[in-house]
Amino acid sequence: MPQVSKVTQDHFQLVYPLLKKFDDSHSKEQWMNIFSQPFNNGEDHCGYMLLEEGEIVGFLGYIFSKKIVDNKTVKFCNLTTWIVEDDYRNSSLALIYPVLKMKDYCVTNFIPAKNVYYISKKLGFKDLEACARITIPVFNPFKAIFYHCKFITNTANIINELSSIKEGYLITIINDHKKYSCHFILLKSKTETCLVLFTKVKRKNLPLAYIHFISNHNMFFKYFDQLKFKLWFHYKLLGPIIEERNMHGHRVFSIKERFTYPQIFMSKTVNKMSIDNLYSELIMLN
Repeated sequence: MPQVSKVTQDHFQLVYPLLKKFDDSHSKEQWMNIFSQPFNNGEDHCGYMLLEEGEIVGFLGYIFSKKIVDNKTVKFCNLTTWIVEDDYRNSSLALIYPVLKMKDYCVTNFIPAKNVYYISKKLGFKDLEACARITIPVFNPFKAIFYHCKFITNTANIINELSSIKEGYLITIINDHKKYSCHFILLKSKTETCLVLFTKVKRKNLPLAYIHFISNHNMFFKYFDQLKFKLWFHYKLLGPIIEERNMHGHRVFSIKERFTYPQIFMSKTVNKMSIDNLYSELIMLN
């Protein structure tokens, strides 16, 4: 029976052949992101592996982070890339059992495969999200007239603005994520600000912005038409994709995109409406 062992950055070269065999669409540098987590997460590893006579036959990545939820620091763990060689599938559960002991963590899995989804549900995971909204590139000219907002896209300028109003947590988010293929926009009015983090994706070969984090939902949707125009004009993106829970009850012209299997999570303290995609494979692997 294979042994279970923690994985650190030092194991990357050993695990990489298994990762490449699983999915060769990601570059070596992208896979390395899972192992070299630069943020201070308080953990000494980035997942678990199965070892059989010195050979790695299974892997499950753990992306640890700390976020502010309702003015409290909460520990998160995003599970990614659950791979086990066919001959060792009976030992697969050994890679996820440590999660069941992490009582003080909110654990997420944003892209579960079929077998992972059903296994996780039996272990106590709950559905987080089943679909996203692909917004239609239609603009309301009246909102552009009556609602005025400044959009800042330069990262250094965004940090300067946030520093002036002492938004330290948002600055930390930017510094932790700027090494990845993501983009930031700061919405700024006379009375409030909203930081948006997104990645560029394609649906049916159409360029879109996948929204992963919104710091101020009410402001985001108040200036939504102007934001769509900014995405089109500045980034050549047709519009945002927003997961259903992040709509927060707001209605916009959109098309529903249903996930193959729902996103899942496990937490005794965090409401699913408070879960964003920061510090996850959706950003680190894009």
